[in-house]
Amino acid sequence: MDELYELKKSEVASGDSRGGMDLFGALIKESGILDKKNENLQKSDLLGNAFVLMLAGHETTANTLHFSMIYLAMNWASQKRLQDDIENIFQQRPLSEWSYEHDFAKLFGGMAAAVMNEVLRLMQPIVNIPKSTAPGRPQQITLDGQQHTIPGGTHIYLSCAVHRNPKYWPTPQDASDNTDNTSDVNRFRPERWLVSSKTVGEFVDINYDDEELRGPSGEDTSSQLFKPVKGSYIPFSDGFRSCIGRRFAQVEMLAVFAVIFSQYSVELAVDDFASDEEIERMPKGGRQRQEVYKKACDRANRLVREEATSIITLQLRGASVPIRLARKGEERFVFEE
Repeated sequence: MDELYELKKSEVASGDSRGGMDLFGALIKESGILDKKNENLQKSDLLGNAFVLMLAGHETTANTLHFSMIYLAMNWASQKRLQDDIENIFQQRPLSEWSYEHDFAKLFGGMAAAVMNEVLRLMQPIVNIPKSTAPGRPQQITLDGQQHTIPGGTHIYLSCAVHRNPKYWPTPQDASDNTDNTSDVNRFRPERWLVSSKTVGEFVDINYDDEELRGPSGEDTSSQLFKPVKGSYIPFSDGFRSCIGRRFAQVEMLAVFAVIFSQYSVELAVDDFASDEEIERMPKGGRQRQEVYKKACDRANRLVREEATSIITLQLRGASVPIRLARKGEERFVFEE
């Protein structure tokens, strides 16, 4: 970090900084730290911001994309719906003609965002988000219509367990595939975010956080999709110290989905259960391929459920789920629903 800082400082000071996606250079240039009269900003301030951008802005997004690929590989119907939606949006336009202004809103209001939201619901990168009140400055909150005081210097953690509370995540009416007695809130079901998927059961709005407590950095979800109860969906935290990079992360993830799934399908690798030659001898869509793929899905489900742990971010540790990309139309494990 020190070396990178000195390099970028020299570039900015000499006028060689080219801008663009050079976040560190932009931090140095726009902060005014090179102005000798600026005594309010220290090198450590920029290093801290750069570290947060690299860690929080890279590892969390990468982990979410990783889990997205695994879940989509295990859920062909959802993957096919995602591919169809992406095809409808881009109409085979070349990548050079894609743009944020023209295409992001469509991705953010469709199946791509539904997949992103569902993965963030199930596998939130930061499972316990630390919050605190300033020392000597108690803070008022409203809960169930009553005022409560949180003492100054109190540490509070927002838990992602709320993402699996059935009180706030009703079951879609068309949820007919519960053959293994898994609770619906523990299922990967991106379709729950689509407005057309009606829900059963009560929908409870606790309304505990006032609008003025929300941060200014953009919406967690599109207004065209299912709107979770306030406080029940917090992948980017909440309040004025919520994730300042949420929109950047959302654009990154949706762009990756669009590029990959406009051309490819993702499947679990089954090398531990059958060789490529053995798979080729099995009838496409037949029972033998189904049995092999079920073994891979069972293993992937178990590893995601049991081996995903958090140190700073949630990820698979000491285990891996191998996947393969196949050109659209060349998939090996497509079965009739």
